[in-house]
Amino acid sequence: TDGSMKISLPGNVIDAPPVGLSAPEYWSDASLTPTQDLALRTLLRTCFTRPDHARFEQQRYFYSPYPHRWIVRTRNGALVGHVGIHERLLSTTHGTYRAGGLADVAVHPDVRGRGVMRGLLMIAHTWLRQQQVPFAVLFGESSIYKSSGYQQVWLQLSTPGEGPYPALACCLGTPTWPDEVPLLSGELF
Repeated sequence: TDGSMKISLPGNVIDAPPVGLSAPEYWSDASLTPTQDLALRTLLRTCFTRPDHARFEQQRYFYSPYPHRWIVRTRNGALVGHVGIHERLLSTTHGTYRAGGLADVAVHPDVRGRGVMRGLLMIAHTWLRQQQVPFAVLFGESSIYKSSGYQQVWLQLSTPGEGPYPALACCLGTPTWPDEVPLLSGELF
């Protein structure tokens, strides 16, 4: 075998991280323990090193809390991968669409290049499809996320006087991305 595991969700089989790492695991923010909170903040602080990232020493999110997250651990339980998911709406003159706002995508430096991020994005996309969410949106570098289906788009933020703002989006089914710049509900993530 190639050392990868398969994890199943209804209707999909997803390549997961290589041997030595756990399959992606769902954690609800509402049920996190203090130990899990500390592990999350430690991983995020390790992965994000700009001065403004010091906020991860006190909180497990950059801008605002998100209700859903997927994590990957080593066999001994250390967190090495994370993606948080906000529930957002995209509004246009043609309708309103649900979107998963992916935030704080993090992979520990020791396991980068082993498919952890791709596995996390794939499981997040599958979970969002199961929730009938047609779009995943994130703010990041297109060179990193392009191979996972993300393309540059523009979003109007709810904050007055800002935008349109560059973002990345992945269509998870139908409908296709709106022709006009949608208004993103909620705060930046």
